[in-house]
Formats: sequence, C-alpha cells, structure tokens
Amino acid sequence: QDIDLLDEYIRILKSNKHFKAFVIENVPQVITSNKGKYLDNLKEKLEDFDINYIILKDNECGGYTTRKRAFIFGSKIGKVSLAYVKKIGKTVGDALKKVNEKWFNFNDITIPNKETKERMGYVPQGGNWIDIPKDKWLPSFKIGRTHSNTYRRLALDETSITLANYRKCNLIHPTENRGISVAEA
Repeated sequence: QDIDLLDEYIRILKSNKHFKAFVIENVPQVITSNKGKYLDNLKEKLEDFDINYIILKDNECGGYTTRKRAFIFGSKIGKVSLAYVKKIGKTVGDALKKVNEKWFNFNDITIPNKETKERMGYVPQGGNWIDIPKDKWLPSFKIGRTHSNTYRRLALDETSITLANYRKCNLIHPTENRGISVAEA
C-alpha cells in the first residue's frame, strides 16, 4: 500500500537521531483519510518533532494548476511557521505562451476523428461535455458517470485544471478543436 511509505519514512527518521527537521509532500487525503489516522500515527511515532501541515494549491504559489498538495513539516529546532505569501496563479494563456517549436514533442498531438472534432466544436472555453448537444453525446454521457473534465476546454484566462491523463478525458486546447499536445501539457 502507498501508506506503507509513511511508515518507511517514520522508520528512517527514527533510525537516525541527527535529523532535526523533515518535510513530507503528498496528496491532501494523507491528512484527512481514516479520520486523520495517518497524521495521528505520524505525530504519535515522531513525538519528539513539532509537526504541522498545510494544504496548498499550485496556483496559490504562483503555479499554473489548481492541483492541491499537502505539506507536513516536522521540527526539533523550533515551531515551523506555515505562513506564506500567496502569489497570483498563472493562466493557461501564460503557460501556452512559453511553448514553441523548439520544445521536445512539440508536434506530439493526438488528431481527433471527425466526430470527436465536431463534439469539441460545441465546447466553449471553460466548458465540458455538458455543452455538447445531447444528440451528439457518447453512450457514457447518457449514464451519468462522466467526469467533469471530460471534453473540458481549457480557458486562456483561467488557471488550468490538474492535468492527469489529459488524452483519456479529451482535454481540449483553448482555441483549437484538438487535444493539447505533450508539450502544452
């Protein structure tokens, strides 16, 4: 299990008394899962550390996406201040301005078929599969189990959604009826 990595991290910290501080970066659920069991376990087993955490979104730190991450800080040399200066997140437009033909895999773009390209044409910036006329829906749209990022068109003036498998969900370029390229991702 992935959570075994936390136990391994604890083991390493306990095996070397020279560690005075640590930082763990993980998904936010490491704080909340099982009613806080994993964080409580960390605090219990590393009781000689003052432990605090913060959950940050990439765009709050000057990044390009809304991806959230948890940061757990432990210190034996004083309380860790979790204050930080919020920065304005960058937009999809800011990110795409940096991409040029010199980038590795610049031309690695999945070309949509005619029907997919037609569906993409109905989706405005910031929109998704819901904007496609119902007579053009895929069968998966009709059963109500479609993720909100399916056929999501990125908006030039907004922070990007978290990019996972952008090809699987048909993440759409802001101004062209195609998926985003590897370089753009």
